[in-house]
Amino acid sequence: MSRQHRIRLFMWTVGLAFVLAACNIENGTSLEHLDFYGQVPDFTLTERSERQVQLSDLRGKVWIANFFYSQCTETCPMQTANMAKLQKDFASEPNVRFVSISVDPEHDTPEFLREYASHYSADPDRWLFLTGPKDAIYQLAIKGFLLGVVENPDEYEHIHPDGTVHIHKTVAGERVIHSSRFVLVDRQTRIRAYFRGTEYESL
Repeated sequence: MSRQHRIRLFMWTVGLAFVLAACNIENGTSLEHLDFYGQVPDFTLTERSERQVQLSDLRGKVWIANFFYSQCTETCPMQTANMAKLQKDFASEPNVRFVSISVDPEHDTPEFLREYASHYSADPDRWLFLTGPKDAIYQLAIKGFLLGVVENPDEYEHIHPDGTVHIHKTVAGERVIHSSRFVLVDRQTRIRAYFRGTEYESL
């Protein structure tokens, strides 16, 4: 699949997350207001501690989920920094959880995620860093959370103005294109709102 086709696919899948928002425009609401956007499907992923985490482990908690990867140089650093701020803001709320799911599981092993999480003082009991099979994670993002994610090819063609074709390698920080939205999930594992993960004011 060409890079252009992958970008089109990404834009289409991102659009899924906003179809429901379009239905709410007439009511003057947005994705950042409490509503019902679907049920999180069951999943089993691996936490940085190497324990298995299932949806049932989060039932009864209010949680905020996001998709990221450690080598990302675009939105991910800001996302993770903002999640760290939320962890601090809700330090006195024992039933709030934070769930960061890697979209680059081949690189983001539990061992690597432990090191990454330590840089943000992530509380291992309250802030989970999850990894697992790539297909399962992509399905969870796209079909479960209605968020876009697509992997870039290892290399892509670039046509210069003189007509020559050059092959460029995809750098690690651009390996995956994905949504930067944070998702609010309630105690019954229902999706209640979407927030801009790179804008603390939104959060």
